[in-house]
Amino acid sequence: ERWLAAAVERNASPGLRVRFDFQEGDGIRSLRNHATGRGLIEDGSIVGAAWTRGRWPGKNALEFRNVSDRVRLSVPGELESLSMAVWVRVHGLDRAFNSLFMSESWGERRVHWQITRQGVIRLGVAGRAGERHVDYDSPVFFTPERFGRWMHLAVVFDPAAREIRHYANGELLARLPVKDASPLRPGTAELGN
Repeated sequence: ERWLAAAVERNASPGLRVRFDFQEGDGIRSLRNHATGRGLIEDGSIVGAAWTRGRWPGKNALEFRNVSDRVRLSVPGELESLSMAVWVRVHGLDRAFNSLFMSESWGERRVHWQITRQGVIRLGVAGRAGERHVDYDSPVFFTPERFGRWMHLAVVFDPAAREIRHYANGELLARLPVKDASPLRPGTAELGN
């Protein structure tokens, strides 16, 4: 009940562009963007992922088991700063890169938020034209004792402070200096896959 009541306030946050609550359920193949100030950002399209029970009874979630399971969305334009947060339950790290949020292409200022096979949480940011990308890695977080448990992850691209911050379960994991603070361009992107 507290989660539902707080959702109205969360959805109206001035800088919020996308918020999926994963409450649609069986048979529904899209995720509604609940951000009231969402602008041009439409709902997400579910490809392959299956509905499952979430963090508590009555809370839904999507399960990304197969390589191609994903939610497609588009985040147009440039973002001066970026914060992303997600609840995840990781069962294993059998792939080199396990996607949380990935820009579809790897062009100028695109972003890849993922968990590596080693259990590191990574925000990869593509450079501007002709420049190399930069990976901003947390220390190892996902170890076998955390598999199968719900974890809250967040990452912040903060150009004013010129840093990237990784959080897990509300605690700061890493504070890393930003090499290029120019705006990000997520574009067409996916959750999962």
